[in-house]
Amino acid sequence: MNIQNHYTKQQNIFAGGRVVGNVQNGVFYKSIIGSRHILRQPPGIAFSVASIQAAQQAGALRLEIIDTETGTRYTAAMALLLEKGFRLQRGGFEPQIALTLDHWNISKPGDLAGAQLELFEVKQQ
Repeated sequence: MNIQNHYTKQQNIFAGGRVVGNVQNGVFYKSIIGSRHILRQPPGIAFSVASIQAAQQAGALRLEIIDTETGTRYTAAMALLLEKGFRLQRGGFEPQIALTLDHWNISKPGDLAGAQLELFEVKQQ
């Protein structure tokens, strides 16, 4: 397999038998509905352990989550999730790992700092 194709080709990530996001260029992309998917106590974003393992196998080094209700973008390093994340088991869901919101880089639509961060990240690739 051409290593370049491994990182540029989009690979779907599954959890519970359905696509929950995709990995492309070393980033695990996932869309959420914030009012339903952001944890309330403590405030954070959770992933199934299986989806994180699959994303790592697909070459994900970063996480990028978009809240489709607000357009807010949450970004963090995969290593940070693995180091600072906590495990949880909610009824009816497979085992999960969550990262509290204070560990995410958060940018809202029109946020100049978020736009500058995006430009910096693109230049680094």
